[in-house]
Amino acid sequence: MEDGMGSMCGPKCNLDISDRISECEFDLETAFLELVDQAVGAGWTRTEATIAITGLADNFMLGLAENEHMGVEIAHALENMKRPGYRGPRDF
Repeated sequence: MEDGMGSMCGPKCNLDISDRISECEFDLETAFLELVDQAVGAGWTRTEATIAITGLADNFMLGLAENEHMGVEIAHALENMKRPGYRGPRDF
């Protein structure tokens, strides 16, 4: 089975976000279908594989959102540390 990831083209310049997402989906489609086929070959149904992949994607997205939130919190904490009279975390 050929590795679908090797055939990716990547984003084109000057595309808005919806076009970038559509192109990314197109780029990922072969690898996605190969992953589903591998799961089916291992005994899972297409539905089970798709639900599992969707769950993984959801969890990954939640992790990205949490990391972004923590980045904002850390930046806020660092700014507070620069304030005159800062005495530690209780000032947050």
